[in-house]
Amino acid sequence: MISQHESLMLDVERQKQETTTELDRGYRQQQIADELLADADAARDTARKAVAKAEDTLREANETLRTLRGTIACRRLNLARGCEFITTYHFKFVKKSHNFNEILKIR
Repeated sequence: MISQHESLMLDVERQKQETTTELDRGYRQQQIADELLADADAARDTARKAVAKAEDTLREANETLRTLRGTIACRRLNLARGCEFITTYHFKFVKKSHNFNEILKIR
């Protein structure tokens, strides 16, 4: 009876070996998939941190830009006021100089 089923037993043993081999291969592939998933999660976290830093940098840059625009506007206003001041006092000086020259001519 053993000889009759010997080929069947050999076939079952071969299938058992193939099954074990496939299970081992599946286990290795699952490990690789787990590692790749962990790498992908780490990359996603790194990307999220980079995006957050970029958004912070952009926010700071916009605040700096607003500050600079305000500073420039103030400086332009001060420059305009300074020019007006200089022009006013220049005309007063010229007028006084002219009056002084007139006084000198009279004497």
